[in-house]
Amino acid sequence: MKTLNPAVTEAKEQSSKARPAQWVNVCSTKDVPEGTTKVCRREGKQLAIFALSDGYLACNNRCPHQGYPLSEGCMTEDGILTCNWHNWKFDLKSNGKNLKGSESVRTYPLEVRGGDIWIDVQDPPFEEQYSSLVGCLEKSVRDNSYDHIARELSRLQLLGADLTDLVAKAIEWTFDRLEYGWTHAYAGAADWLTLFDAHMGDPEKQLICILEAVGHMADDTLRRPRYPYTTNFRPYSSVEFLDAIEQEDEDKAVSLLPGALDQGLHYPDLEEDLSSAALAHYNDFGHALIYVAKAGQLIARLGEQSEMPILLALTRSLVYTTREDQIPQFRHYSIVLNKWEACGNETTARWQDFRDLSINQSLEKTESSRSNDPTVIYEALLAANANNMLHFDLGFQDSTTNNIDDNVGWLSFTHTLTFANAVRSQCEKFPQLWPSALLQMACFLGRNKPYVDLNSPQENWSVSSPQAFYQDALEILFDHGKEEFIVSVHLLKTLLAARTESLHADVETRHLVTAAMNRFLGSPMKRKHVLRTVRQARQTAKLDL
Repeated sequence: MKTLNPAVTEAKEQSSKARPAQWVNVCSTKDVPEGTTKVCRREGKQLAIFALSDGYLACNNRCPHQGYPLSEGCMTEDGILTCNWHNWKFDLKSNGKNLKGSESVRTYPLEVRGGDIWIDVQDPPFEEQYSSLVGCLEKSVRDNSYDHIARELSRLQLLGADLTDLVAKAIEWTFDRLEYGWTHAYAGAADWLTLFDAHMGDPEKQLICILEAVGHMADDTLRRPRYPYTTNFRPYSSVEFLDAIEQEDEDKAVSLLPGALDQGLHYPDLEEDLSSAALAHYNDFGHALIYVAKAGQLIARLGEQSEMPILLALTRSLVYTTREDQIPQFRHYSIVLNKWEACGNETTARWQDFRDLSINQSLEKTESSRSNDPTVIYEALLAANANNMLHFDLGFQDSTTNNIDDNVGWLSFTHTLTFANAVRSQCEKFPQLWPSALLQMACFLGRNKPYVDLNSPQENWSVSSPQAFYQDALEILFDHGKEEFIVSVHLLKTLLAARTESLHADVETRHLVTAAMNRFLGSPMKRKHVLRTVRQARQTAKLDL
């Protein structure tokens, strides 16, 4: 037999330019008769050697898909190796290329010296391996293959790559495939990175954090085309930026961002404008301000390499956000905001004063209770919203006969905590935003009022040790079992928000927030409403006639 094809020789020559070879004697040619396969273990590697009529081929014995032994596969004279477990096919004469378009298998340069088979087991340089694996990771994101993403991230972790850089790359691959800008995938990435940093020294949990972040981005952009951003350039102006968002003019708002960076401005310089835009309306169930806060966390963690794609997607989402203060039930918000006076009174706001109030009553009570210290009314509203969450009437979640306006579930209540977390974060930086933020918390309170049973006893959800509760609850996230990313990410962000707000709150508020979270975690969440959807669709169809 002769040494195999030019492709192997070329690969060896290219590889030798980058690093010295590490040739090892693996076996005698007599050990691998033509048409047979031999498995050898050398230098920590398990190698499969195939003897063909024109020479030998060598590759990793483990299939890159699920690790089954390729030595048990079928080999053709053309060098096509099939893994019989899932029919993956690899061209060993073309550097192990996967003919199904997924991961390739590593092949090894091979020489016959005398009667022995020698294999170069030296690993390629870091840069070469990293580039190849990142390319495979990008493909796995495009395919939205959760298992494939996990395998590539694991390989990169073992290589010694910085996993947080891969979150930045995933943002780069996906930001212009989000038609309406930011989604929970990016907000969730900020929170997953918080957990990542909290588990230094635990590679398994850190890998889970990155997998969930990248996997969510892949899921949100599967088969999505590119939605390009304008390439126009304008010098940055706060007035123009806020006006462009108010006018829902994406191109104008986006064109100001490169102008800002060109002027040396970065997210911290733009944060006040972004927060103002998010609070200019009772926006999109609180998501606008939540996203602004999470964008800051994400940019701070990933660095300026991610700043522009994050800002572009965030700005697009602010342009398209739903402006709920235009809906009749929330129109009183603007009236109360316009009469808010700068100075407050010295009364002490208590959360009990906000129990069982309608939207308009909550707004008026908030305005009349304003204090020179806005955190007083903030804590009262936080506690009142948590109390509503603790007393959510689950009958509304399960009902199949309610009107569309009454389609409420747990997320109607959990958002009061995540929004409150964003309110405190942003308003402590920009105090002039307190009035609109507090009144929007009041809108949440009144909106949920019809769906709570304040007389139902809920003492059994009380938590004696909030610290231990959050520690145990966060542990669940590492094997949460939620198939939909939108469910697991809400679990993640609500837990982190509640934990943070509990740390800042007084004892009574901490008790309410933690008890509400305990009930949320211990109660069922109905995700799909088949019968309700059909009944409401039929009712809507009748109204169309």
